[in-house]
Amino acid sequence: MEDYYLDGEERFGRFSSKAYSLFSKCSTANDVYNFIIREISARNPETVLDVGTGPAAAAIGLALRLGKSKVYAVDPSPYMVKIAKKNAAGITNIEIKEGSSRHVPFTEKFDIIYSSISFHHWKEKQQSLRYLAGRLSKSGRILIYELDRDKLNFIEKLFVGRHSITVREVKEACIGNLRVDGYKEYKKYVEISISLKNMHKK
Repeated sequence: MEDYYLDGEERFGRFSSKAYSLFSKCSTANDVYNFIIREISARNPETVLDVGTGPAAAAIGLALRLGKSKVYAVDPSPYMVKIAKKNAAGITNIEIKEGSSRHVPFTEKFDIIYSSISFHHWKEKQQSLRYLAGRLSKSGRILIYELDRDKLNFIEKLFVGRHSITVREVKEACIGNLRVDGYKEYKKYVEISISLKNMHKK
């Protein structure tokens, strides 16, 4: 069995995957997933990739909302993928496989590549972003959804600080031909839009 994790990345095993799947059904998580679904579906993408999909709550919601568009999803945990596939049973426009931000087992180019509360787990963020940028369609965009550490209070930082990120940290990961060109706040969460620097050059 191929290992899609790097040393130091948080691994989701059999029990932690089940626990996270239960968390994804709570009202707070659903609130964030609904925000993600609204934001991405408003862009009317034909192909979407969810990196670090977990139980695929956002990916499934997008597949149902977008209808004729195709949603792809990857996760490095075989246990998460098993749960995600079970959750997505019967939905024809979604495909879920094991993979990571450094290995996407699909040949398609994507209009939107997004990460839902997963980017902070990636050990090699610059490497991953450069790799994913190469999988974008001509006018494609990477969207990062995370807890904004700058918006957390002291107590929240103690409990979930390591599961959050700052906009500055994302900007530092965007080197070479990438740039952060969009930023949208949603409660304590943030949507960070990343594009190619030469995307609008003629």
